[in-house]
Amino acid sequence: HDPSRRAGNGERAGAMRGAGMGSKWALFAVLSLVQLAAAAGVGTCALPGDCVIKNHPTEKSWDNGVAFLTAVGCEKKLTVVFGSLANSTGAPTVTVESRIPSDPQTTADQTSLVTGMALAERLVTCCAQHPIDKEELDASAGDGGAVCGSDIIGELSNFDCMTIKQTNVAGGYAVMEVTFIAPYKADVSFDGKSEICLRAAHFYPALVDPVLTEQYCIDIQVQRCSACVQEGESLNSMAKVYGTHWSQIYSANMEIASSPDSILSNQMVRLGPLYAVREDDTLISIALKFGVTVNQLFYWNQHLRDAKDSNPDSPNAMSRDLAQGQLLCVLPKTCQNTFGAKQPVYLQSEVERTEGGWFGIKQQTAGRAA
Repeated sequence: HDPSRRAGNGERAGAMRGAGMGSKWALFAVLSLVQLAAAAGVGTCALPGDCVIKNHPTEKSWDNGVAFLTAVGCEKKLTVVFGSLANSTGAPTVTVESRIPSDPQTTADQTSLVTGMALAERLVTCCAQHPIDKEELDASAGDGGAVCGSDIIGELSNFDCMTIKQTNVAGGYAVMEVTFIAPYKADVSFDGKSEICLRAAHFYPALVDPVLTEQYCIDIQVQRCSACVQEGESLNSMAKVYGTHWSQIYSANMEIASSPDSILSNQMVRLGPLYAVREDDTLISIALKFGVTVNQLFYWNQHLRDAKDSNPDSPNAMSRDLAQGQLLCVLPKTCQNTFGAKQPVYLQSEVERTEGGWFGIKQQTAGRAA
C-alpha cells in the first residue's frame, strides 16, 4: 500500500466534499437572502408558501378554499396572481398540473396550455357536444372542412378544453388567467371533480435550477343538472329550451335576486333536482312518474346515450340499465299538463333539438305510444 496514494485520495475526496458543501452552502445562502430580504420588505412573497397574492389591487386570485363551480358547456375563467421572491430575476414562471382528487397520484403536466391564446372556436362549438353530435357536425361540414376535428371527437376532460394566459405586470407579479369549457360528461366523470394545480418557479442568477414554491391547487366541480345563461337569454327562454317552466328554474336558485329578470349572461343556474333511481325503476316509469318524455330524460342526462341498452331487442333502442341510487336530472312537469298513460316515446334518430329538449319530432307518424 502506498501511503502517499491514500493521502492523495483523501485530498481528492475532501475536495469533492468541499465542492458539494460549497454548492449546498450557495443554495442555503440564496434561500437565506430570500428570507432576509422578504423580512426587510423586499419582494412580494416569501418562503415557505405558494406565493399567491390574495390582495392585489386590480386582480383577484381565486380562493382555493372554495371549489370553482361550473356546468357542462359553460365558458368560465378563473384568475390567480403570483408574487415574486426577493432578489429573483422578476416575475415567476408558472407551471400547471391537473389532478383527480379521488386519485391524487393521477397527475399530468398541463404547462403546454399556457399559450396566451383565446379558446379556439372549434372548442367553443364542440367541447360540450356528445361525440355522436360532433361527428354529425363534421359530416355536415362537407368539403368545408371539419368543424370539430378527430382529435376532439371522443370524450374530453376540462383540460382538453382549456387555455391559460400568463401576463407579467409591474411589481414582479404574474397573473394567470385560466379559461375553459366543461365538456360533455365532465359532470358525471369522477363525480364532476377535477383539480388544477399551479406552481411558481423563481429564477436566480446564482442557481441553475429555479426555486419552486408550494403548489396552489383549485378544486373544479362540474355541477349536474345545471346550465349557463346565454347572451340575451331569459329564464323563460331557457326554460323553453330545457322543456320546463321558468318558475321552476327560479325556485331552484335561491341566489337569484328578487326579480327573475336579474340574471346575468354566463351566470350558472340549476335547472332542477336530481332524482335517485329506485329499485325496479326504468326510464319509462320515471318519465311517467314525473310527466315527462323519455327523450327529455336523455336530453337532461346525455351520458345515458352511451349506457348499455337493457333490452337490445327493444324497437326504440331507448331502454337503459339503471343502477339503484344512480342520480338523474329530472325536471318534473309541475307547471304543465302531464302525459298520463299516453307517454310518447321516440327514437333518438326521429327527434331533433327544438324547444323543450328532444320531444319535438321530425315526422308526426314517427311516434310510438308507451
